[in-house]
Amino acid sequence: MDTINATIVNRTWLAFANEDICNHRNAIKQMGYINWVMGTKFRFSIGDTVYLFMSDKREVCYKMVVVEKDCERTDKAFWNVNAPNDKTYKLSLVMEYKGDKLNEENLKAHGFSSGKSIQTPSYRNEQLIAYIDSVFDEVHNQVSDLQCKPIIYVDLGSGSYWDDKIGHEYFNLVKNPTDKRYYGYCPPYGNINISNLGANKSDKLISGVIVVYTKKAKDSSNREIIAFCKDATIHRTPIDDIKTLQTLKRKLPDSSGIYCAYSIESDELVDLSQVSSKFVIHIADYNVSMFRAQRFFKGKYKDLDKKVIAYIASYLYGGNDDNEFDFQESVQNADVDVSLVNTATEEPEYADGNNCKVVKKNSRISKSVLVNSKYQCAADNIHTTFNTAKGVPYMEGHHLIPCTYRNAQNFWKTKGRNIDCVENIVCLCPTCHRKIHFGSSDEKRKLIKLLYEKQIEKLSDANIAISLNELYTYYGL
Repeated sequence: MDTINATIVNRTWLAFANEDICNHRNAIKQMGYINWVMGTKFRFSIGDTVYLFMSDKREVCYKMVVVEKDCERTDKAFWNVNAPNDKTYKLSLVMEYKGDKLNEENLKAHGFSSGKSIQTPSYRNEQLIAYIDSVFDEVHNQVSDLQCKPIIYVDLGSGSYWDDKIGHEYFNLVKNPTDKRYYGYCPPYGNINISNLGANKSDKLISGVIVVYTKKAKDSSNREIIAFCKDATIHRTPIDDIKTLQTLKRKLPDSSGIYCAYSIESDELVDLSQVSSKFVIHIADYNVSMFRAQRFFKGKYKDLDKKVIAYIASYLYGGNDDNEFDFQESVQNADVDVSLVNTATEEPEYADGNNCKVVKKNSRISKSVLVNSKYQCAADNIHTTFNTAKGVPYMEGHHLIPCTYRNAQNFWKTKGRNIDCVENIVCLCPTCHRKIHFGSSDEKRKLIKLLYEKQIEKLSDANIAISLNELYTYYGL
């Protein structure tokens, strides 16, 4: 009797990853996969897609694919309890999502129901799966768009000319005061062979180019990425018309009287010069002379291109990996600025961040809140800490409406208000500050409600008032 093999139709699942039992997140980051127990109520097939809803952040973060079944468990080192010796599926990482479109609140708007029902993987909620698919597809398309773009790497400040003079590159990372755009120059010679970027011989310029600015790392020949433009226009011949340069105020601040030409222009530039943990290009991995000409193009070092595109994608489309420790340190060292008024009406800036685009928060604003609060914790004024080197109690500034890139953009676009303002900041002791970020849901709710009731009048004054339930959602509650 002939056996007819049925064609396997792959499914897309939503599964609940309990971080209290196993640190799936670290397993994925370190191994690129996790093991998943073979269920009695479900059966994966090789090739199935599995989205992981993470218990700690209450959001979907990972897209996985089933690559093997009947596997021995090899992720035991990441379990917080004794790992069972069971047969498993092997789920390999496809993509990580760091945005906020897949948090619990947004998922509920598309048919998600929490509770015990999510603890068994399911493929039946077609509306919800379709929504999650669309978010990952959007990120995939954005990354694919980056992968298709030409790239030029421009090394700044490393030529012999810079030993004793200021070059035309002086303005490369500076927003132009006249039209708020960015104009850069590419050393050591003005002309850029844009044919290396895909332009035809007759083209005078090419658009849609990624420009990666690098600079020598301290006490090293390695390079750090200090800025990038995602969609720049590159001119074959530098723009050196004096009237244009005068209008753009591109005159060097020395006695030379030189007006600086430009070959690169862009509406946006991401300045990473102040980021503490930069992307480092280790030249020994490629070619010790790779920056000798102070420029090279995509394709010269293909492995580097992949890493740089992944880094830029993570920064632009990732989460909000702000360095809170560095920020709180800057708050302690900041001077109080009595001239800080109406801070909610000043347009936010987006520059600083480690692996993603974040708000450039003003440490002086937080410092003024600490001083005006007399260094007393807003949750309970009897909370004590220790004295800083400046002889005052150590307290931290916390943005009640989280000052993330997406939140800041939303409030500015819809209300014309900057949430990095005194009305949105509360003074907290370190314990309460950690509680509001890492406490249990009940602990978070109690503290947020307490602070909200104390702060709502000030939020209203700044025209950034929201309901308590809305505020809960910003914390994933």
